[in-house]
Amino acid sequence: MGSLLEREINIDINIDTNILSGVPIGAPCLKQKRADTAEIVQGLRRIVKALQTYSQDVRNAYGLTGPQLWALKTLQAHGHMSAGRLAAALAVHQSSVSLLIDRLEKRGLVRRSRGQDDHRVVEMELTKRGAALAADAPEAAQGRLLHALEAMPPRQVRSIRRAVDRLVQAMEATDVNARFFFAEA
Repeated sequence: MGSLLEREINIDINIDTNILSGVPIGAPCLKQKRADTAEIVQGLRRIVKALQTYSQDVRNAYGLTGPQLWALKTLQAHGHMSAGRLAAALAVHQSSVSLLIDRLEKRGLVRRSRGQDDHRVVEMELTKRGAALAADAPEAAQGRLLHALEAMPPRQVRSIRRAVDRLVQAMEATDVNARFFFAEA
């Protein structure tokens, strides 16, 4: 009957090999999976590199982080916004937006004011200087990423989300607090 190892090998051969052709059943699938895996990793590298390069270019040209420019462009598009609405538009927690707005306010690019309808709500809006800078600057790369995802069909977005969730878990990064790409605010 043979050793246990020989029996395991025979079982593997019988399961993994087409009996008629002798070709491993999973060979083309494994080759395609490796190619797909390499393309996914390369695609992620391209996205991260594009965001990193863009953030450096924005800092050099405008003295802003990518998230700061993204906030300015969002306020330019929507007018005055509460911190909660701005956080939702930027897909971050409200505490991240507070620090970001503090820095923009210190530079004279945004101002805070009490809401017109509800005086308990603090709203942000661009100053003239902030509006001029937002008009001059290109669209924020993180905004392009968000807009690209929003333009996809819901099922495709859900599929990407599930895949990214699995990658985050596999990389043991579920506890990593990532507010923005390449900048805290």
